Amino acid sequence: MRRQLNTWTLAGLMVGPILGSGIILLPPMAYARLGAQAIWAWMLTLALGGAFAWLFIRMALRSRSDAGLAAQVAQALGPVWGSWLPTT
Repeated sequence: MRRQLNTWTLAGLMVGPILGSGIILLPPMAYARLGAQAIWAWMLTLALGGAFAWLFIRMALRSRSDAGLAAQVAQALGPVWGSWLPTT
């Protein structure tokens, strides 16, 4: 059986490490340090996360293989980075 990433599994792989325990620990820590200005830090984080998601989507859509973004990285950084990619 051949496994492929779909939208939901990829989203889970991206969001899972980001949320982790930070979803519980970071808001009170940010509020304690920044006070009411903490909302601006969260808005900046949201904007940067959206920008990186857009960039990753664009790069993955340009790929002509199942490797997606990994194929783009291998193409940009050379064969050492792409040696683990499956050949089709």
